[in-house]
Amino acid sequence: MTARDRCVVYLGLQDALPSLLRTSASKRDTLAAELERDPELSTAKRRQRTQAFASSLAHASLERQLSAAQSERIEIESKLCEKDIVIERLENDHRYLADRENEERQERERESRTHEEDKRKFETELRSLRNTLTQLRERHAELQDTHSDLARTSSQTHSKQKAQLSAMTRQVLTLTQELTECKHIAEDHRIRFQEMEQNNWNPCAPTQDRPIPVMPLQTPICGFYGV
Repeated sequence: MTARDRCVVYLGLQDALPSLLRTSASKRDTLAAELERDPELSTAKRRQRTQAFASSLAHASLERQLSAAQSERIEIESKLCEKDIVIERLENDHRYLADRENEERQERERESRTHEEDKRKFETELRSLRNTLTQLRERHAELQDTHSDLARTSSQTHSKQKAQLSAMTRQVLTLTQELTECKHIAEDHRIRFQEMEQNNWNPCAPTQDRPIPVMPLQTPICGFYGV
């Protein structure tokens, strides 16, 4: 039986209590009327009736006390019923709040676990990025050293090539000049040879019969000079 059902029963008893009190009062009135109509009754009977009346009064008094106690009990039980309803409502609220608190606690725990997991992932990624940065810095330093070496080697090679180019340019100029001179000498020899042919110079004739050509001092032929 729930607290609400008990309250309904107590309220029904409280409604039936006045009818019980009216029945007891009607009995007392009937006994008093009989004593007034028959004053001739014997002393024993009067004593008996007096005792019965006293007993009835005592019983009525007890009934009134019982009725008052029952009324008070019903009132107290009614209040207790109301308290039970309030307690039941408070218990329901307490269970609801406890469930909400449990859900919020579980949610906080899930958020805390998620935060810790994200934090671990972030720290792992950060360490990886730092290692990568360190490696890139070392690689950058190595590349700078390599670039410096290449720049220095390239500068030296460029200087050497420039010197070689200058030397080769001078050599080409010298060879060009020699080639020009050789061409002039060859042209002179061709002209002289033509002149000797026109003068009927026979290279197979005796020496005393053929004229001795006068040859100019010749410049060394190209190809006999070292550069």
